[in-house]
Amino acid sequence: MAKSPQLAPENTLIRGRIARHSTGLVISAFAALVFLPILAMHPGMVVADTKSYLYLDPTRFLARAASLWDSKIGLGTLSHQTIGYLFPMGPWYWVTQRVFGIPTWISQRLWLGTIIFTAGLGVWGLAREFGIRRRGAAISMLAYAFSPYVLGYSSFYSLLLGPWAALPWWIIWTKRGLRVRGWIYPALIAVSVQLVGSLNASSLILCLLGPALWIPFAVLGRREATWRDAWSFLWRTALLTTLTSLWWLSALLIEGRFGVNILRLTESVRTVAATSTPFEIIRGLGYWFLYGGDRTGSWNDARGALTQTSLVLLATFLVPTIALAGAALIKWRTRAYFVLLVAVGLIIGVGPAPYDHPSLLSAA
Repeated sequence: MAKSPQLAPENTLIRGRIARHSTGLVISAFAALVFLPILAMHPGMVVADTKSYLYLDPTRFLARAASLWDSKIGLGTLSHQTIGYLFPMGPWYWVTQRVFGIPTWISQRLWLGTIIFTAGLGVWGLAREFGIRRRGAAISMLAYAFSPYVLGYSSFYSLLLGPWAALPWWIIWTKRGLRVRGWIYPALIAVSVQLVGSLNASSLILCLLGPALWIPFAVLGRREATWRDAWSFLWRTALLTTLTSLWWLSALLIEGRFGVNILRLTESVRTVAATSTPFEIIRGLGYWFLYGGDRTGSWNDARGALTQTSLVLLATFLVPTIALAGAALIKWRTRAYFVLLVAVGLIIGVGPAPYDHPSLLSAA
């Protein structure tokens, strides 16, 4: 018996409510998976993340970070990237501790959890934007948020996870910005750059390659935008991002010109290239600090498990292997773009490794 046509709108409404309800449950469950384990780990312990005085005395730190010249060190010196902590990391600790009275260790856990949750939520939105079903979107969200990549920075330099967390959002806003002319999506990108890019311009630029690669793919591959649409989006985004970033860009230029070249002593090309092998990059690792240690032990407690535990090694190789196999076997209109992202990311991540015997591309 045929269904009554009067019931069709009602059925559609019910399905929509069920879909929204299930999405809410998935996001809520994901939030619990992110925040609860982080809050349960080592209660009361303050981790040596980024700048210790940033969370031990945020009021004093913010007062000093506003000036490039720091007269409190030696006879005075040009501070190194300190201005980048004025937003958002500095205000985060000042508000959570001074305004809400949250203990430092909880404030730290909430900071890291927020970054991971934002990254995973962005991948969920990205997957749904490209037409992936909820189950696939949920798997993608979990794989990205709980990637071993996070462990390389979470207990030492968590602010560098910002561009990683913003990457899926930038791709979403670029995709939409090419279809809808205007200022909203360029403005979203410009504001988000202030949230994640004020400390390290290198990681910011490298992550911005993701949305940049989508533009020619959308124009030449998908034919869902024209070069005029691309130009309209690009100049608006560049204008807003540059204007809103002058406060930290000018500081980085001055520090680079007159400050101490700290990276030459701490992060030389040889040091960085020593661990950025293709196999480590493909499983989300390769950051040199993760593998370091001294007489007191490893600099990162996760090093042993990630490099010496058979089960962990198997899992971290198995996940990207399954992902690449799926990309090869499953027909998907935009898989070429995401395969390109992996290829470009792998090439950049490996860089000049191995330093003494680089490839032709690395040597160039």
